[in-house]
Amino acid sequence: LNIGTEIPNMTSQLNNQIIEKYCGPNYYYGIRDSGCISYGGYYQWGEAVQYLQGASNTTSPIPSFTGNVQGICPIGWHLPSEIEWTTLFNALGGDSIAGISLKSTSLAWNSAYGGGGGTNSSGFNALPSLSYVETGFWSSNSLRSSDAKALDLASFDIGARFDFKNKAFSISVRCIKD
Repeated sequence: LNIGTEIPNMTSQLNNQIIEKYCGPNYYYGIRDSGCISYGGYYQWGEAVQYLQGASNTTSPIPSFTGNVQGICPIGWHLPSEIEWTTLFNALGGDSIAGISLKSTSLAWNSAYGGGGGTNSSGFNALPSLSYVETGFWSSNSLRSSDAKALDLASFDIGARFDFKNKAFSISVRCIKD
């Protein structure tokens, strides 16, 4: 997803009725993604869910989310839940091998870190944009006040895993059609 106004990377995204994003560097290639054109925006979890039901980077929604959470996704789309990510993993052969189908064919995935390269056979085309070894995508699931679940893909693993990410981290958003 690439929506919103770019703000400096060390500035907090705020609940201010403006969708804010970071456009980070691609550490593997050592380039800045000007305007988030190549890798999309990076969002903190509170921004991704648009502070719905009091959710933020330090609080969980009250009551907990049920159903689809549109967040910053366009109308008719929503942030995937853990269940929806798991459904995708299962359709791709299970979480232990799903990552290979989700990752782009970028050579960065085939680094010296174990060769968990990608085939992009699913068409998901995940790029190694956070660092030279991984990328992540938010889910709508808050774990506790400071953490939410996120899809994690790593160059050293052909699997697709859930990770507990601090909500203040900035990672990618991939939307799913309602």
